[in-house]
Amino acid sequence: MPAVPDASDPTGTAVPHDVPPESSEVRPEVPPGGNAETSGTTPRVIDENTDMTTLTDQEIMRLMEGMGHAQDAMTKPLISTPVPLKVIRDEYERGSPQVLKKLDWLQEKGWDQVWRARGDGDCFYRSFTLAYLLRILHDPEPALAANLAFDAIQRALPAMQEAGFDPDLYEEFLAPFLELVRSFAPENMEAEIPTEWSLVQSLQDPERSNCIVVALRLITSAYIRSHVDLFSPFLLSPTTFLPLTTDDFCRQEVEPCGKEADHAQIMALGEALEIGIRIAYLDRSEVGSGDVINWVEFGKATAEEDKPLTLLYRPGHYDVLAKDVLPTNIPDI
Repeated sequence: MPAVPDASDPTGTAVPHDVPPESSEVRPEVPPGGNAETSGTTPRVIDENTDMTTLTDQEIMRLMEGMGHAQDAMTKPLISTPVPLKVIRDEYERGSPQVLKKLDWLQEKGWDQVWRARGDGDCFYRSFTLAYLLRILHDPEPALAANLAFDAIQRALPAMQEAGFDPDLYEEFLAPFLELVRSFAPENMEAEIPTEWSLVQSLQDPERSNCIVVALRLITSAYIRSHVDLFSPFLLSPTTFLPLTTDDFCRQEVEPCGKEADHAQIMALGEALEIGIRIAYLDRSEVGSGDVINWVEFGKATAEEDKPLTLLYRPGHYDVLAKDVLPTNIPDI
């Protein structure tokens, strides 16, 4: 099995994999679609020399989240079985009333279950993977959906070779993902079709799960590299908000494991695999009319009837958001 690129290596060179927790570095909060310049914020790094009495409420919250991510990386499964949305709400019971209203609205609209991903910096890619596979599983014709997904993945491969990635390497990383997709349309008609539980079990295996993360990161990087004009205005350092070259952004923020995904990465992966992505953004903005939640959408097919991948975002973390009833016969983890 190939070594997995690590976030601690800024060059993205493959090193023995030891996924770091999501960073506890404090970043200014930027609204969806915004940036530091338009929001009027400037970055501040909190370290041992910082006067703790000067911390804002937002900075304290970020530090607490960072501590939680570190604990997550040591104790939480890579992907969990689903929990009721109420579990997330209980975590915010003494928090922002705006966030509570948004969670209540989601539940009223039927978004009542969450499949949680470990907070290790790879949570977007892990959540994307599970949502992608669940979408195939619950399609009226899963074999057809699997074949369409397989073809879309194949169409993403030429960009990876054009980006200079070694085909032998990325094909080896991609193999576990393709194996799961193919399992919905087995050549052997007597083969067992995946279930929610078997998908969770597969994605809880560190070797398989981490290989898929690397494959998705390489697909994302290749798409950004092949669409420089589209992405270059948005390739900023997440800590300084200064522009990065396409090569630097991909090597530093996309390819290494443990690096959080932002809008550029999400858009690139959705476009590369020809899938819509819709994210319920939990923030403390005032609740207005219409949809109470801030939906951030990527790709063309993001209407609910198109069945886009639907994720729940809280500052620094992504989970899978799903509708209606919990699956049956699935053990708690």
